[in-house]
Amino acid sequence: MDYHKDRNADVVQVWKTAVEQAILASGIGFGAFITMGSYNRRANNLVRDSFFLLIGHVAITTLQLATIFSLVGYLSFKTGILPVDLVEKGMHY
Repeated sequence: MDYHKDRNADVVQVWKTAVEQAILASGIGFGAFITMGSYNRRANNLVRDSFFLLIGHVAITTLQLATIFSLVGYLSFKTGILPVDLVEKGMHY
């Protein structure tokens, strides 16, 4: 059994789970997008407004991903626990 190969697969799984969580958590904000859209005047440029909302959503999601990755990396560095174990078992070892 190749330990390094299994460890790399586990690390990829940790980061995949972190990305999934960040994307799912950003879905809560779509209610705000709908609310903002309902207050638009009829003469507004819908394509331009949609583009701005898309850019805002991408910026917020990127911030969420950076925060999650930084937090998991920092906790892993400070505690010496692998990111895989940190995500699976938490800090309660």
